[in-house]
Amino acid sequence: MLHLPIDLSAVPVFGFLLDLSQVARFVSAGSVEWVLAVMMTFGLTGKGGLSRKMALLGILVLATPFVALAVTGQGEWPASGAFLVLGGCIAGYIGGLLARR
Repeated sequence: MLHLPIDLSAVPVFGFLLDLSQVARFVSAGSVEWVLAVMMTFGLTGKGGLSRKMALLGILVLATPFVALAVTGQGEWPASGAFLVLGGCIAGYIGGLLARR
């Protein structure tokens, strides 16, 4: 697991200092992907295009850490789980297109 040297003990939010150091242990890009996958599944039942939007957002959430680490020179090749998530996002987008018809 990659740990970036970011101090979350005093994060300024709207003029207040919040201690987010305990939250950082549970929230990661993987947990965000799980939430987006659930929303993508629920999006197949509606007509608002939620499934396609969550699939595109999932690809964005997946690619952002790799691009950020590549820019800083700390980048590595994505593991196999990243390709599985990418495949799921593509399948969700196609499913959202097919559910619309």
